[in-house]
Amino acid sequence: MSSKTLPVIIVGGGPVGLMAAHIFNKLGLDFVLLEQYHSVTPNIGACIGMWAPSLRILDQLGLWDAFDPQVKPIYGYQTSMFWRYGILKTLYDSLPEQSKHRVLVNKKVVAIDIREESVSVRCEDGHEIEGSFIIGADGSHSAVRECTKELARKSFSENEPFGKNEDFKTTYRLLFGNCPRIGDAKPGTVYECHRFGSSTQVFTGDDIMWFFLYEKLDKPTSEHKSYAQKDADEIAARHADHRITKGLHLRDLYKERGASGATDLEEGILDKWWWKRIVLVGDAAHKVTPNAGLGFNSGVQDLAAIANGIRSLQSKGGSLHDNEAIEAIFSQYQSERTKLMKKFGDLSAKTTRICAWHSRTAMIWDRYIMPALNLELIISRLLVVPMVSSSIVLDWLPEPHYRSGSIAWKKAPNLNPTEEAS
Repeated sequence: MSSKTLPVIIVGGGPVGLMAAHIFNKLGLDFVLLEQYHSVTPNIGACIGMWAPSLRILDQLGLWDAFDPQVKPIYGYQTSMFWRYGILKTLYDSLPEQSKHRVLVNKKVVAIDIREESVSVRCEDGHEIEGSFIIGADGSHSAVRECTKELARKSFSENEPFGKNEDFKTTYRLLFGNCPRIGDAKPGTVYECHRFGSSTQVFTGDDIMWFFLYEKLDKPTSEHKSYAQKDADEIAARHADHRITKGLHLRDLYKERGASGATDLEEGILDKWWWKRIVLVGDAAHKVTPNAGLGFNSGVQDLAAIANGIRSLQSKGGSLHDNEAIEAIFSQYQSERTKLMKKFGDLSAKTTRICAWHSRTAMIWDRYIMPALNLELIISRLLVVPMVSSSIVLDWLPEPHYRSGSIAWKKAPNLNPTEEAS
């Protein structure tokens, strides 16, 4: 094996995959990013809420000023809504020019091979790439996860947990889209409507609105369904009378829609997030419903945990060729993140079910008990604040524009960072 470090292979060109590209670039590691779509900046999808920990890491990466938030500083950073397309475009455009050629589109991964001190992937077009390890950032229908399950199965190890109890369950589907800001909708406002079996969330920017409608399925399923535009239209028609504001209903937003679509909302956390030189991050490892906005933000925390482990290895003179060292980093990453992700998954699931009045009990909690006891504030103080304030940062990068708000970070800014690798 050559002493030259092979590139990190990032599979998935969504927001988490592009964040991985920036982080590995800062680590001084070469990378190749493989995206199965024809572009990493498709004008599809709705919006993504960035929590303060993600914004703090963007600041460490020198990217904060490149973003334009659409929607009160609590931790020093303004929890903000961004158009998904805008996130993708900004992350891609902000890559160094010499790194952009490493972002390859139309590359659908169909096979993975584990070698002695490396790993390789084969794409549908026959393209093969060898790398030091694989980051599977390719979402809830992860090709990396499926390929790894097959590899683990062929290992003939009865004690190998990868791929067992791996099915995500779907109880809700989502209609999403955007439209110009219309009617009496006020900029920077979130509108919600809750009723039996469905709920809506609408976020407004200065000139745009993003809408989400959650619909309960007749029964939970592990089968994945793809939705055509006709399916999205039918969902919108069933819930056309959902009130958004005093003067607006869902039908009004859908009539003026730009991009729109529908998708299943899988839920679940894998028993194991890595196998040998392959590691899953974000929705590929743990999928939560999006009401609380924890999907992308959890993926960024995953990347920070892995990057900190790699930087620690580098600082000790270790090598990415060392199988035991790589597996130790991935094992520590999952250990560090699992407990919190279970809390996030539980919080997201309960939020979705209470908002969509999953049962009569959920309706009573939503309409009467929670308002009477001010439970949203209590939950925020007892659960959300501790989780967010103790979030992971890139402990080897400086924070020249460190921001602190009314709630203090438990991890102070790094005043003596290691020298940046790039």
